[in-house]
Amino acid sequence: MRLEKVPDSFTKLGILKKLRLEGCTNLIELPVEFGNLHALETLVLDNCVRLEKVPDSFAELATLKNLSLNGCENLIELPVEFGNLHTLELLTLRNCVELEKLPDSIAKLATLKDLLLNECQNLMELPVEFGNLHALETLDLRNCVRLEKLPDSIAKVTTLKNLLLNECENLIELPVEFVNLHALETLVLENCVRLEKLPDSFAKLATLKSLGLEGCRNLIELSVEFGNLHALDTLDLRNCVRLEKLPDSFI
Repeated sequence: MRLEKVPDSFTKLGILKKLRLEGCTNLIELPVEFGNLHALETLVLDNCVRLEKVPDSFAELATLKNLSLNGCENLIELPVEFGNLHTLELLTLRNCVELEKLPDSIAKLATLKDLLLNECQNLMELPVEFGNLHALETLDLRNCVRLEKLPDSIAKVTTLKNLLLNECENLIELPVEFVNLHALETLVLENCVRLEKLPDSFAKLATLKSLGLEGCRNLIELSVEFGNLHALDTLDLRNCVRLEKLPDSFI
């Protein structure tokens, strides 16, 4: 589609609940008053590859629940007041390769359940107050190759069930208080090639069911108390070439 801009009159569609613009590869901008779409619940802008930013009024979409910006390869930033989207439950930013950081206000998204950031290859960090996302259940950071660490506050996201860190090849460590993720069921760290060890308290993750460590080539050891992961039913240690032994607590 050759649509380059959405007409300003769109913002008068006061009962519009769903707007899908995926594949509008020539779309450059959205109307300044886009935030006037006060009934909008779902917005899909996947593969709008020329879109560099969304208008500041975006933060006024008071009913927005689902926002998908997958494949917006030139998206540089989100509005500073993005955290005002108080009803947002799903935010998908897969393959937004120019996005380097998220606004600090994202930590105010009290209803956010799923945050998908895989393939954001220039994402360097998450906000310091990330732990304020008290409803978050799934965090997907696969192939965020510039990400070196997670904020310590992530340990406060006690609702988190699924954490995907595959191919985060510059990830050096996990936070010491990682053990406080009391709801965590799935943790995937495949091909995190700089990761040498897991936190000592790791064995206290009482709900962890699946742990993927395949390709962690520099992983040297597992916690002595690793055997205390009583809910664990799937463990993948393939190609952990520096791992010389398993802890006695495995037995």
